Amino acid sequence: MPHGRDAAKAQAELAFRKKEEQRVAGEKARADYAAEARARDEKTARLRALRLAKEAANQQANDAAGASSQPNPAATASTKAHA
Repeated sequence: MPHGRDAAKAQAELAFRKKEEQRVAGEKARADYAAEARARDEKTARLRALRLAKEAANQQANDAAGASSQPNPAATASTKAHA
C-alpha cells in the first residue's frame, strides 16, 4: 500500500508545481501587460504634447501672417459704408 500513497503524493506534488508555474506565468503576463500599457500611455502623452505644441506654433504663425497680410476689418467696414 505505501506504493499507492507515494504515487498519489507524487501526483499531488506534480499538480501543485503545475499550478504554481501557471500562477507565476500569470503574474508575469499581468506585469508585462501593465508595463506595456504604461509605456503606451507615456508615449501617447508625449506625442500629444508635441502635437499640441506644433499646432500652437502653427496657429501663432498663421495669426502673425494673417495680421500683416489681411486688411483691418474696421477699415474695410468703413470703406464699404462710404461706397
